[in-house]
Amino acid sequence: MSKVLLITGGASGIGANGSPLSVAIGFSLAGSRRYPAVWAYSVAMDPRLAELLNLLDLERLEVDLFRGESRDIGSPQVFGGQVLGQALVAAYRTLDTGRGDCHSLHAYFLRRGDFNAPIVYQVDRSRDGHSFSTRNVTAIQHGQQIFRLAASFQIPEEGL
Repeated sequence: MSKVLLITGGASGIGANGSPLSVAIGFSLAGSRRYPAVWAYSVAMDPRLAELLNLLDLERLEVDLFRGESRDIGSPQVFGGQVLGQALVAAYRTLDTGRGDCHSLHAYFLRRGDFNAPIVYQVDRSRDGHSFSTRNVTAIQHGQQIFRLAASFQIPEEGL
């Protein structure tokens, strides 16, 4: 079963086109072979939300290696938020069950991304300690690094 949920919830009301809207969505960062990484139930889902969920659903190429597609938004390069979101999804998919939530993230945009080419995300499992896990993700396109992400995850613990 999927391990980590990024987006969950439901809504009802009137859609942009005037149709009734009732949506229950979930997005699994961890994914699994048995259950799809992205699932949705909807009477009428906004196509923009469906496209976002599809963009965040990365293809696993190998252990710690993922591929994501891009969307042309009218700018000369890939939207940086898309690259950051996909890199974070790649990092989450390398965590074991219950390894926690991202509490610290640093990102570096190194080069423009080409929305006509897929982006490959290579994850380095830097550390899995008792309470914390650290991941470094490199986004590569046309053989060059375009983005770097460093993220730290903490297992939920009771506070004072």
